[in-house]
Amino acid sequence: MPSWLANSGPRVADRRRRSPAGNLALTAGGSLTGQPSRDRAERLRLTGASVTARRVVRGARDTDVMVKGTLLAESLRIGGVLEVDALTVSRIFRRDVAATVTNAQPGVWTFVEFEGPDEIADTLARSLAETLLCEGGWYADFSVGNDHVVVFADRVFRYVRGDRKERRKVEEYAAAVGVPAQQIDWVD
Repeated sequence: MPSWLANSGPRVADRRRRSPAGNLALTAGGSLTGQPSRDRAERLRLTGASVTARRVVRGARDTDVMVKGTLLAESLRIGGVLEVDALTVSRIFRRDVAATVTNAQPGVWTFVEFEGPDEIADTLARSLAETLLCEGGWYADFSVGNDHVVVFADRVFRYVRGDRKERRKVEEYAAAVGVPAQQIDWVD
């Protein structure tokens, strides 16, 4: 979680309601509801821009998760759909971040933390680049193995964590597309 956000108020508890089928959906009003499923997958639907994440039931030996990251629901294009097989939503919460946003950004954000196997990294990055808003200084980021991936609308950066020169290039790009300085603080 970014350092500027860590002190922005009390943590919101991760409240999930499950349907009898064990599925999860987020409605436009922010409440969670269940939907029937044929493939034992969890689906998350955010209206406006639609995010879908499927949770594939794994065996005990297939539990290593390599891709971990955060997406802000407000950063998605209206009508955009992010759908990546084997991507799991691990937590959803909302925060009041009014003190740190630009005029183009809302004061309350919905954080969607996700994870999945490392082989989805390239597909996830391309899908995010196609789904994120062009205006407003939005990005999503995730780690995969020793790499950090930062995704903007129509642009993906991937560098080895700790590589200051490559990180600086991404920071410069972020500033050029309108990301406020205090929000350019992803953790390597």
